[in-house]
Amino acid sequence: ASSSSSSSETDGEVASAMVVRRLSQYQIAPPEPEHHATLRRASVLILLTQDLQILLTQRSMNLRSHPGEVSFPGGKQDDEDHGDDVRTALRETQEEVGLDLKLQSTTVTTTSNSMPHKAQDDSSDNVNNNNNNNNNNNHNGSIHAQLVCRLRTVESINHLCVTPIVVFTPNQSAESLSQRLNINPQEVQCAFWVPLHYFVKIQPVEQYDVQWSGEIFTYRRYSARVPRHLTTTSNSKAKPRNNKSAEQSDTHLPFDITGLTAHLAHDASNIAYPKHNKVKEKE
Repeated sequence: ASSSSSSSETDGEVASAMVVRRLSQYQIAPPEPEHHATLRRASVLILLTQDLQILLTQRSMNLRSHPGEVSFPGGKQDDEDHGDDVRTALRETQEEVGLDLKLQSTTVTTTSNSMPHKAQDDSSDNVNNNNNNNNNNNHNGSIHAQLVCRLRTVESINHLCVTPIVVFTPNQSAESLSQRLNINPQEVQCAFWVPLHYFVKIQPVEQYDVQWSGEIFTYRRYSARVPRHLTTTSNSKAKPRNNKSAEQSDTHLPFDITGLTAHLAHDASNIAYPKHNKVKEKE
């Protein structure tokens, strides 16, 4: 039994190393639209765990913008970020879900196309210094993470230039990080984890092309069912109940993943898992 477990862990480590390598070698194409440089900046964090799950949040119903929708942790760039897209993503993540991510070495290539804008290994330290009064700081200490790459910028429906930042947490699983989440109920209703490969392995329930800001995008809507033990609310961890009827109906929770979030998740998944590895399945 221990031999089988060890083999499984080794296979998982090889798989995660391969995925991180593919993402780190990503080259932005086609070139980003020039007008993106004139838009107000925002960042989102695509947080990838050792077991290759990514973190998503459901926005609070009290928010004026996109209440109840699924998104990546992130938000608008503030003056305190000093034009650093990585810093924005880390700061917003800490404010929303309480994860204090400390960047170690980067795994990105030296090509400027894949490097985050003004990326610095001490970005997390700077975030910590500027958030000492944040009531949602993680009380369990910082989490070591690696900066992998940034994806192509996208213009949001609110005309923000959104920069997706990909970060990897070695030796941390989705389940272990769930125990360290500290949800800010003013911004987030709940947080949950979805396998990165989900977005190329599973057919969207809805898909069509749309034209937006001079480009053609594929709109996708995924209807994910997430195990309750990988779903965290502002009050407590969501866990299945012990009675049989509850187990049948409540062991998974449904989430619709659409719009910009679905687009970025599919982009990251498509880079991590090349086309010849895709296996399309129905949900």
